[in-house]
Amino acid sequence: MNSIKYLLSEVGVLNATITIFAAIFAFQSVINLIDWFCAKMGIETRWSLKNKQESQMINAHEETLNKIVNDVRGTNEKLNVLSQMMIEMQKKSDASERARLKDRIGQAYRNYHERGSWSEMEKESFEGLIYDYEQHGGENSFIHSICEPESYTWKIIQG
Repeated sequence: MNSIKYLLSEVGVLNATITIFAAIFAFQSVINLIDWFCAKMGIETRWSLKNKQESQMINAHEETLNKIVNDVRGTNEKLNVLSQMMIEMQKKSDASERARLKDRIGQAYRNYHERGSWSEMEKESFEGLIYDYEQHGGENSFIHSICEPESYTWKIIQG
């Protein structure tokens, strides 16, 4: 306690603070020097063992993380391939369905064209076929240029 009073009164607060920081710096430098010396001599200390363990743990985590990243990349590539396959399958399915609907629309058109009339139910069914055809990518065909425009001229009969 007397030494603290002496430092504060005789030496001064500023000088005491500088002395304390200089002592801390010197102590840290001595510790670093001892650690460096032990490392050069091959002597393992608690500090160096702890640092070595932490370094090994970080490296192990980094390897695990790299494996996970590579697995995720591989999974993403597989998903992209599967997505492309599904898109191609959907295109083929749409083309088949378009052809089927186009044929049914053509059959219905020939039937109603000869009669020149149709019922409300037949009209609704015909328009539904055209709608489905369009939903499967059907556009710019005789359906839109001939069948649909002419269907507006047919008479609607009851029953």
